[in-house]
Amino acid sequence: MSGIFVLIAIAWVVYAAIAKKANAQQQAQRQRKLNENVAEAEAETSSLHAKTQAAAPRVAPTVGVSQNGAWTCGCGYRNTANSKFCRQCGVGKLVYVSSVHAIPEKPKGTEIAETTVFSPELVRGDYAKSKAMATALVLQAAKEGLNASVVFPSGIIGPGDLGKGSITNMLLSFLAGKLPLAVKGGYDFVDVRDVAAGILACAERGLPGHGYILSGHYATIRDILELVKKTVNLRRSVSYLPICFAKLV
Repeated sequence: MSGIFVLIAIAWVVYAAIAKKANAQQQAQRQRKLNENVAEAEAETSSLHAKTQAAAPRVAPTVGVSQNGAWTCGCGYRNTANSKFCRQCGVGKLVYVSSVHAIPEKPKGTEIAETTVFSPELVRGDYAKSKAMATALVLQAAKEGLNASVVFPSGIIGPGDLGKGSITNMLLSFLAGKLPLAVKGGYDFVDVRDVAAGILACAERGLPGHGYILSGHYATIRDILELVKKTVNLRRSVSYLPICFAKLV
C-alpha cells in the first residue's frame, strides 16, 4: 500500500512540475506578445509624432517668472496668445489646452467648475502655475478680440503616450512585474481620444473667452490595475499604501 502512495506522490510532483513549466511558458508567451504590441504601437505613434512635428510651425518657447521662481512653458504661450501673431498666421480660432490643475483647488468633496480667475498664486506646483499663467494670458487675449477658448483636461490616459507619464510608467512597471506597491488613492481620468474630440468640439463650437473641463470619471489605482490584470490575464499581487505613507517613500 505504501508503494502506491509513493507512486502517487511521485506522479503528483511530476505533474506539478510539468504544469508549472507549462504555465511559465504561457506567461512568457503572453509577455512577449504584449511587448510586441507595445513596441508596434510605440513605433506607429513615433512615426505619426515625427510627421506632425515636421509639419508644425516652430514657435520659440518662453519663460514666465514670478517672485516664487521661474516656470517654463515650452509651447510659446505668449506668442500663441498674441492677437497680432495669430492674425499673421491666419488663425481663425485658438484652442489652448490647459489643465484642471490651473483651476484653484476647492475644499475636499467639492466639485470643481469652470472659472475665469487664474493666477499662479492660487495654485500649487510649477506645472499648475505655468498652466495658470498661460490660461490667464489666453483669456486676456480673448478679451482683446482674439477668438480663443480654453479646455481643461483632467488626468489623461490612453494609447500613444510617448512621454510615458506617471500612469503609463506605473502600468508598464506593473506589466513587467516591477510594481510591488501602489497608493490607495485615485483620480479623475479621461481617455486621450475623448480629449481630442473635446478639443475639436471646442474649436467648432467653443465660445470666445470661455473654458471647458474635459473629464472622464473617478477611478482608484486599484481599479485600474485590477482592470489590467483581468484584460491581459495576469497574476500580479500589489500592496496598497495610504497616500500619507507613500509620500514618505
